[in-house]
Amino acid sequence: MKRGDRLIAYKKNLLEELKLVGYTTYRLRNEKLLGEVTIQKLRNGEMVTLNAIDTICHLLKCQPGDLIGYLHNEQDAFLPDEPLQPRVFIHREDEETLK
Repeated sequence: MKRGDRLIAYKKNLLEELKLVGYTTYRLRNEKLLGEVTIQKLRNGEMVTLNAIDTICHLLKCQPGDLIGYLHNEQDAFLPDEPLQPRVFIHREDEETLK
């Protein structure tokens, strides 16, 4: 494996995941949530900026690790699984009231 090989990859088709929750590419562009260059990069499986990952995590209610991961070698691959499930976050001060 060469030093320049990229081993960080998307775990899912992010445009499909966004579409499942109502964010079509038209809506993403029209509402200026993601730019055309970013959408094209996602279509081509290319890495996008952390700002774009931040926006996608906000829209999908997930963590960056739900979207991308590190492959240890070229033969590794992420197994397809269920669509992302939104996560519920609890503020620390609210934890006591849930017990």
